[in-house]
Amino acid sequence: MTDLALVRDRLLDAATEPGLDRLGIHAPDRAVVASWLRAIADDPDDLATVAGLRAGVLLPGIGAWDAHADGPGFGEETAEHRLGAGVLPLCALAASADDVLAYQAGRGLASGVGGATLRDLGQQVMKHRHVSGVTGLHNQGWLRTVWSGDFTWLGRLQFEPRLSDLGVAGGPLQRVLSVHIPQTGPLSPDSVDASFAAASRLYRAHLAHLGEPVAFICDSWLLDPLLIDLLPGTNLARFAARWTPWESGPGDWAAAYFAFDVNPPGRRAADPD
Repeated sequence: MTDLALVRDRLLDAATEPGLDRLGIHAPDRAVVASWLRAIADDPDDLATVAGLRAGVLLPGIGAWDAHADGPGFGEETAEHRLGAGVLPLCALAASADDVLAYQAGRGLASGVGGATLRDLGQQVMKHRHVSGVTGLHNQGWLRTVWSGDFTWLGRLQFEPRLSDLGVAGGPLQRVLSVHIPQTGPLSPDSVDASFAAASRLYRAHLAHLGEPVAFICDSWLLDPLLIDLLPGTNLARFAARWTPWESGPGDWAAAYFAFDVNPPGRRAADPD
């Protein structure tokens, strides 16, 4: 089977109900995303572009946890399409989902781990709709990281292997797990504990090639110490209190984007009104 035939078959498979389930596509987006997948599968030029993105952007990053830092990315020319925003990157991600799962299976990861991780595609499509009002994708650069195969979604939290100096300027870089907080519900202490425990077990047992993680780190507006004072006793305050801060910076844009679905131009702070 040629690459084009393989990609076409995968797009058509992703357009089915089980395929949309696997990618975590939410109900309001399903009909639109399925129509995109079928349309691109039947357009020779677009299909060739998607096959090129899969081969040139996504496959080299699988098993290379830091490939997103300086590897090839989705170019600006693929950001817009006659069908909608991010259609071609979305199709390339869908067409390479099996490659991510195959890599993780080779590392001995249970299929449920990879299955959960792939559903971040649906989360990002949902976020685009919340921000812009229509189905689409604008976080395809982030999804390159998710598609590395070494990124995992374990229960309430997501984990990304990284290097960090742990706040010691000029200090040695050490292996850490960067924690991300998907928009899926409450940050209950028990669910957070379970995610940390699962990550500790999984990265030691199955992803040892990354090196022993020495710490969890988190870069989030949710860790603003003021929130602990403003919201005592809440899950958010309990989560923030777990961490030892070493530096801070403006988080206005992130708060506006992640909490209120507002994307201020130029990543500037949002107007409070």
